[in-house]
Amino acid sequence: MNARTRAGSSALMFAALSGKFNATSALLRAGADVSLQDQKGLTALMAAAARGHGRIVQLLLSRSASVLEQRDVFERTALLHAVEAGHAAVVDCLVAHGSPLPRARYAASRQAWEHRARFQTDAAAQGAFVCT
Repeated sequence: MNARTRAGSSALMFAALSGKFNATSALLRAGADVSLQDQKGLTALMAAAARGHGRIVQLLLSRSASVLEQRDVFERTALLHAVEAGHAAVVDCLVAHGSPLPRARYAASRQAWEHRARFQTDAAAQGAFVCT
């Protein structure tokens, strides 16, 4: 279930990265380890957050809140991945679930995220993910 590629990626990481909610859910039910990290320190949560897959982020968090504090080799958490990619709803969800807020790095990334957000359309009006 937790077999990995040479780079350390697992099936759960691939499913989360690809936005495959049903596959992610099935892998979790079968016992996939949500805390596994690849050689770069990436987790399934980081992958889903970076791609803006909010439902998958929420699903992964329902299995383990401890993954919020995991960091990749560049010291980025799932929150920072979401901020840098401009996924406001995912950022809000991670913060609501208790994600630690990085200090200096978060401030610079937050500015970039706010800049991007000004040019995005209203995601809620388009039926986008809303964290519960």
